[in-house]
Amino acid sequence: MSRQRLRRGLATAAAWTTVAGTAALGIGAVLPPYLALHRLDPDRTLPHRVTNLLWGRGALGLAPWWRVRIRGRRHLPVDRAFLLCANHQSIVDVLALHRLGIDFKWVLHQRFERVPVFASWMRWSGYVGVDPEDPVSGRRMLAAVEGWLRRGMPVALFPEGTRSADGRVGPMKRGPFRAALAAGAPVVPVAVDGTRAVLPRDRWWAAEPAPWSIQVRVLPPLESDRGTRAPRLARACGDALRAALADMRADHSAAQTR
Repeated sequence: MSRQRLRRGLATAAAWTTVAGTAALGIGAVLPPYLALHRLDPDRTLPHRVTNLLWGRGALGLAPWWRVRIRGRRHLPVDRAFLLCANHQSIVDVLALHRLGIDFKWVLHQRFERVPVFASWMRWSGYVGVDPEDPVSGRRMLAAVEGWLRRGMPVALFPEGTRSADGRVGPMKRGPFRAALAAGAPVVPVAVDGTRAVLPRDRWWAAEPAPWSIQVRVLPPLESDRGTRAPRLARACGDALRAALADMRADHSAAQTR
């Protein structure tokens, strides 16, 4: 085995150990007592905050094989709910958004609801599952998203609907933006880059050896008025993400050549 393949193998093991190990720790330690105490937490924030601690601060904050830089936290509204829309390149994007350390509800693919134990974690966290191929599931998802936003709870999702195979931002699905408009909530785009080097789409093996540099940039909220339509808001979000990624990658390339 070549030295580079060995390094990638060790990096892959480190990445999956971090992701799966911290998830197992959180679910095993918190879920059993939470089942008895959940009535004291009507917004189901405790499981999510534990995930923020283990994945955001623990996995990404302490493990030496990640280098995470977050910019633009000031753009996160503190006095109202919002729809957090991030581009999607890797499963590690989920950890990167937990690094923000804020309360929100995830919209996740319904396949995760078939994973034993994790399905319970989703349910008790108040996360929303959706099958993109099922219109009925899509309508239920939008109603749940609007409901959480109206209750003052931010919601996070990947509006592309799937991970990018080449790092470019794909078209935005319009449904979530309709829910944001209906609830009167702003849209906050969040650009995430560097995660595809860890665990890219359709691969279980690290694309590049560690350490990995991950960037998260929170962009200014996209406000709307009564005349705003979902297609326009979706395009604005996609354009903002593409521009931010281009800027981030240019800065990264310039830093590497110094």
